Amino acid sequence: DDEGKANARVPAELVAKALNHVATASYASPDTAESIISSIQAGNVDQLYQVAKAMNSSPSSEDTKLASIQIFHALADGPSHHTLSMVQLGHTYSEADKSQALKYFVQAGEDGRHQASFYNAGRLFLEVEEPLEYDRALACIRAAATLADDKGTAMYAKPQMTDTATKAYNDLSKALISSVQAGGLTFEQMMNLFSYASID
Repeated sequence: DDEGKANARVPAELVAKALNHVATASYASPDTAESIISSIQAGNVDQLYQVAKAMNSSPSSEDTKLASIQIFHALADGPSHHTLSMVQLGHTYSEADKSQALKYFVQAGEDGRHQASFYNAGRLFLEVEEPLEYDRALACIRAAATLADDKGTAMYAKPQMTDTATKAYNDLSKALISSVQAGGLTFEQMMNLFSYASID
C-alpha cells in the first residue's frame, strides 16, 4: 500500500498538535510513543492518520477535534490522497453537511474502492435536497453490491457489506419500480436509471 508510505504533506502546526497528542496520550507506552513520533516525523501517512483518528475519537478539547479534521483534510485532499481520511471526512460531515459527506464518500469509493463508502454515498444521495438523484444512489449501491464480482476489486469487498448492499439495491429497485408505475418519476429520471437497472 504505497498510499500509506508516501510522505504526508501536512502543515507543521498540525503535525506539532499530533506529536503533542502522542506525547501526552495515555494509550502509548514511552517506547511506543517514541516509535510513533519518529514515524510521524518521517512523514508516514498511515501513522499520522491513526493519531488523528485517536485525537478525533477522544478529543481533549474542541481544538484537538478540529486539528484532527484538518489533518484528515490534508491527507485526503493533498498529494497522499489517503482513502481512510476521506472515509473519516464522509462520516464527519454526514449529519451537518451531506454534500461534503457525499463528495468524500464518492471519492473514497471511486478512488480507493472502499465498499462501505459506495454504500454510504448511495444512501446519502437519497437524503440530500431535491432533486433526489435516484440514478446516482442506485449506481453507488450497485457498485458496493458488485465489488466482489470483479477480480480486480474483490479484495476490497467484505461478504457482510456485499449482502447489505445487495439487499439495499433490491429494495431500492422495488421502490423505484413502484414509483415508475405510479408516475412518480420524470421521463428523464427513468432514462437515467436505465443503465443501473440490473445488478448484473
